[in-house]
Amino acid sequence: MIKIAVSDIIDCMKNAYKSIDLRIAAGKEDDKWHNGLTVIRFSYQDKKSVENKIKGIESRIGEVKTDNFFISHHIFAFNELEELLSQFRAGKINLDDTEIDFMRVRLRNPPLHQPLSFDVGIASLTKIDVVQSKHIQF
Repeated sequence: MIKIAVSDIIDCMKNAYKSIDLRIAAGKEDDKWHNGLTVIRFSYQDKKSVENKIKGIESRIGEVKTDNFFISHHIFAFNELEELLSQFRAGKINLDDTEIDFMRVRLRNPPLHQPLSFDVGIASLTKIDVVQSKHIQF
């Protein structure tokens, strides 16, 4: 079996990629924001083009934010990849003056007889339909 590192693929494609599309769903516990789901997309489009695309999506669906949950979109130039990776390696990332913790979250007083479970769906942001769905338990 051949083993290929993601870093090798990124290095080979670095001349094709121009931007990084970072989307994070985060929840708040004990006045700290914790990562729930992160999606990172590398794009051949420049930062401004991807920002315009995201603005169009956000204008259709609106802002997703409550006191304890939010979804954030951020676009970076591809040359900012190392800075992003260093933040991920440190276990937290700062976006718009908000620190998001990527360390594993321990629930206070979880029920002993039931695992924490979620239904996770991967959906298209341009159409309202689920592309792939998976049930996971923690």
